[in-house]
Amino acid sequence: MPAAPGRLSSVYPTPSPLHRRRQSAFLIAILALCVVCIPLTGCDESSAESMTVETVTATVTVPDLVGMDGEQAAEALEQAGFTERPAFTDIDAEETVIIPANWSVRSQDPEAGTAVPADQVVTLTVNHDAADAAASASASASAAAAKAEAEASASAAASASAAAAAERAAQEEAARQQAAQEEAARQAEQQTQENEQSLPAPWAPQQETNVYYQNCTEAREAGAAPIYAGEPGYRGALDRDNDGIACE
Repeated sequence: MPAAPGRLSSVYPTPSPLHRRRQSAFLIAILALCVVCIPLTGCDESSAESMTVETVTATVTVPDLVGMDGEQAAEALEQAGFTERPAFTDIDAEETVIIPANWSVRSQDPEAGTAVPADQVVTLTVNHDAADAAASASASASAAAAKAEAEASASAAASASAAAAAERAAQEEAARQQAAQEEAARQAEQQTQENEQSLPAPWAPQQETNVYYQNCTEAREAGAAPIYAGEPGYRGALDRDNDGIACE
């Protein structure tokens, strides 16, 4: 039945089966694409965030470790965010570090203040304090023993020197006193001789060589007795005991 004049027809043409199949396939393709893209977009954002966080937290600053013992240095690195323990190297390249607490840090690599990855191994050059202390104690003991020995030797030498000096002084004093005594004796003898020489010669009466006494009675009567040797009238016959005095 034809449409009335002035009105639009409300009847649409019916789509064909082929057209409907094409529309369904297109919609399915769009939905599948949305399902795939949405998760991928979320993964990209999560990965980016993870990489950003890793970049921020993976770099740490090396602390100043010089002067610490090895164990303190290892703890300081752990607190600073390092994930690896430090490597220890003997400063004299002679020993292996077994107990880090017995060693002190002399230098470090990298230096303090350097930004490095958290998993980097920090190398510490250390000195064996216990060995140094033992060597120092041994050296001090040896020095003390040597000093004591030197002092004992010096004391013994001083005592021997003092004893020798005292003996020499005693010998010199004895010699001085002996010399003084000998000098005093010599001077006394000299003075005696001088005194004897200064005395006037004893008076000697003029000898009469012709005086002769027959006997001591005669000599006594003449007042000549006793007669000393050298005096007039002295002769051996009158001196019976030969003592130089006749007619005693």
